[in-house]
Amino acid sequence: MKALITLFIILGLTGCGGEADLVTYNVGLARGFVSYADERVEPVSQAVAGLEADALCIQEAWLREDEEGNWNTDYIDAIKSASSERFPHVYWERTKNEGAATSCTLEEAAELQTCAETYCPDVSPGELADCALEYCGDLFNASSAGCQSCIAANIGNSIEVILDRCVGGSGSAAYDGHNGLMLMSQTEPLETHHVQFTSALTTRSALHAQIKLPGLGKTDLFCTHLAADLSGILTYPGTEFGSFVEEQKYQIEALLEFVDQHSSTGQAIIMGDFNTGPDDIEENYQLLGDAGFSNPYVEANGDALCTYCGENSLNGGTGGVTIDHVMPRFPISASQSSRLFDETVSITAEEGELSSHLSDHYGVRLIIEQ
Repeated sequence: MKALITLFIILGLTGCGGEADLVTYNVGLARGFVSYADERVEPVSQAVAGLEADALCIQEAWLREDEEGNWNTDYIDAIKSASSERFPHVYWERTKNEGAATSCTLEEAAELQTCAETYCPDVSPGELADCALEYCGDLFNASSAGCQSCIAANIGNSIEVILDRCVGGSGSAAYDGHNGLMLMSQTEPLETHHVQFTSALTTRSALHAQIKLPGLGKTDLFCTHLAADLSGILTYPGTEFGSFVEEQKYQIEALLEFVDQHSSTGQAIIMGDFNTGPDDIEENYQLLGDAGFSNPYVEANGDALCTYCGENSLNGGTGGVTIDHVMPRFPISASQSSRLFDETVSITAEEGELSSHLSDHYGVRLIIEQ
């Protein structure tokens, strides 16, 4: 009888065999920053609903601003509705990030408006950023950090609305301060937690859910999206750090502290778009390895399979980097890791039927066998 009780205890801690299937995916529903967000939300939602994963970390399911200036959860609701049978349990947090007041001078606003109206008169608000940066990039880069920050936070609106808000100051981060994260699972989390990191321009957070997974038993999952290095197009607008790279380093350190605080199972897995990897801001990525996290996808593929790639139709260019990760911190008997959602789909846009990738990122799957 004692042996039988011991067996039940072991099974309760480690699960009853099987495979744990985990996915991270940046869906790129960043209206104004990534093209065709409205047109892609339905195929993105259907793709997520078709996953057979046990848990999924979503990034960039941002709030959406309507024509009256009200922020809504349309993108979040679309994904939740399509996936309600596969992932009935969805954890997300509504965040705010007022930040420091930012503004453009009247002179800055007038020059930018004249340029945008000259070169991008018939461009929709959702595509305005790409056009304006192409033709008015020098003016934008010459403007103050506060002006750049305010404009970036209000992308997705017309040039008139953006500059109306930014002359005189707008204290909000992009997407009304929302973090864009969703942690979805087949089984109900046993506990959940959230942390918001210090950040400029875009709110950065991490979600935690303790979930019982096949083959693993109780496991601590962490879902995050860390600061990107936008120094090539934007002056760093923050005051807490000297650069986007420094801000990201702080966020990784804060994430690791959050993980240590809430890892009670001995099995921690962090997932998300870290905006760093073995081929991008390597010194920050190394902090994760130093903390004991492994990366089966990178170990299997090296830099052969980027997750943010120039050949993606929503990016354009060449090359690519591996910045989307599923990283466990415990011994694994065996695993399989692969790239997801690198196919194109047909979408209907103003210009007609188009072939587009689902997102500007590809997903990463990790199947853990214990």
